[in-house]
Amino acid sequence: SVGRLRVRRSGSDGGQRGMRDIIYQLSSDQFPRIKIGVGQKPDPRMPLADWVLSPFGAQELDVLREKLETVYLGVCDILRGDTDGAMQRCNGK
Repeated sequence: SVGRLRVRRSGSDGGQRGMRDIIYQLSSDQFPRIKIGVGQKPDPRMPLADWVLSPFGAQELDVLREKLETVYLGVCDILRGDTDGAMQRCNGK
């Protein structure tokens, strides 16, 4: 769902080219990341890239704004080396 947060310690690119490039540049997928849900495609025939890169609607932006502080604090946790704390703070929120 839109705005659903998830912290992962590491992992694959999940088909995301931007993440694929980061993994390539670092020569490793062993770094934490925060994933933010963008919701389901409105039409299953719609290309995934078109959906992911489309602008958010007003209601979706409201949901995302509510998550900003949690994401910020999760990033701070990760930068301090406290990935467990970021996971507790963000996962499922």
